[in-house]
Amino acid sequence: KSKFHHVPNGYDSSDFPEGEYVRNEKFTLTYTGSLYGRRNPKSLFEAIEKLIQMGKIDKEKLKLVFVGRFGEEVEEMFENASFKECIETVGYVTHKESISYLIKSEALLLIVDEAKESEEIVPGKVYEYLGTMRPLFAIAPNESAIAELIYETEAGLVAHQSEIDKIAENLFEFYHHWEKSLPLTEPNVKAIEQYERRNASKKLAEILDGVC
Repeated sequence: KSKFHHVPNGYDSSDFPEGEYVRNEKFTLTYTGSLYGRRNPKSLFEAIEKLIQMGKIDKEKLKLVFVGRFGEEVEEMFENASFKECIETVGYVTHKESISYLIKSEALLLIVDEAKESEEIVPGKVYEYLGTMRPLFAIAPNESAIAELIYETEAGLVAHQSEIDKIAENLFEFYHHWEKSLPLTEPNVKAIEQYERRNASKKLAEILDGVC
């Protein structure tokens, strides 16, 4: 067992464009990447519909930004949503442009495939989300590596795809804090910074030194 070491993936802040978050006129939730098949916003849309019907969220103050590539079934979800005027879709953009969208958002949407293997995988994008220091709004398995990472860094909220009420509760919490001009989260910056790639490289160098 002592022969094995785990060096996690991370983010490279030197890839990030200049700029910082400024409060938007609308609560802006942004997703970057691809959406298709089991990775789709169905549960989120159901939660939003519920909050609008309950009068907890004013759709005039809501903006959902999806940046990337989307399957036909997801495009249909965008088109058929009762709040489709709140949805902005952006096609493929450069890496720096995609990060710029993240930095300028109130919160970052993370949707994890509903599959057994998803519980053990942390995509590189998650670390990039963390590196922006913006709050994460995750729809993911509760007992997963991604959830553990978010809890460890205190970076956001997590709910399972099947937990529509919990998704709605989490979204309302973020939205309510935004309305009151309060911080959505208080991330553990020190915990997040350990996933900066230069720190991972340092750890790898120490391992190699020990081996040599």
